Amino acid sequence: MIERQGDMFEEYLSPEVVYVITTNGYVKNNGQAVMGRGTALIAATIAPKLPTILGDLLISYGNKPYLLPGNFVTLPVKHKWDEKADPVLIGKSLDILMDMWDLYGFGKRQVYIPRPGCGNGQLAWETVKPMMEYYFGGEPHAALNNVTVWSL
Repeated sequence: MIERQGDMFEEYLSPEVVYVITTNGYVKNNGQAVMGRGTALIAATIAPKLPTILGDLLISYGNKPYLLPGNFVTLPVKHKWDEKADPVLIGKSLDILMDMWDLYGFGKRQVYIPRPGCGNGQLAWETVKPMMEYYFGGEPHAALNNVTVWSL
């Protein structure tokens, strides 16, 4: 796991990069997922159909990680948009992300991920960093050195 500061979307559209975006599980009355801040907002700005696509998935299958068009992968950190991030949900989301790892070939590309739950989610990096190190920095997943964790 590499830590960097800056804009993880600076190189957007690079086919070698998977962009993990932090999300919540709330769907508006119009069927669109709430993607109003942080990396979710940036992704929705880049690909305006994402809120509808994610909304359909959330309604059908629940609040969990999904592979979306444009090399985006969701990582739920909140149940509802106006709540604080939930460390238990982040852990479950990271578990599912790991299940997706081989299935979608993430290990063959760079993976960019923000500090989950640490912006609008109001968690301290010190709370989340041990989870990230477990999955992306040390045993048993030490080989996953293609992950860059971004902070502004």
